[in-house]
Amino acid sequence: MKSPLYIRFNTNRVSSDTVLMLYTESFRRILKFNEGAFIKGSAVMQVPAEYLKEFSNGTYYYFIEAKSEGKKGRSSIGKIIILR
Repeated sequence: MKSPLYIRFNTNRVSSDTVLMLYTESFRRILKFNEGAFIKGSAVMQVPAEYLKEFSNGTYYYFIEAKSEGKKGRSSIGKIIILR
């Protein structure tokens, strides 16, 4: 993969620590990417291409976990399909 992966999401709080978890179809975690803080509202997480260059064609699942003021929030599960 030559270009970064962009994931758009919404937050209802300011988050101090935001993490993307990426899993295979067999639910094995293959990436934990810590992006840092985001403000309340619409946000875009960018995962650099070097993190994704060894991924095979296929379907991957992800969720985003955000921590704010000692509380954790988790997104619904999303799907990414990689075709080269």
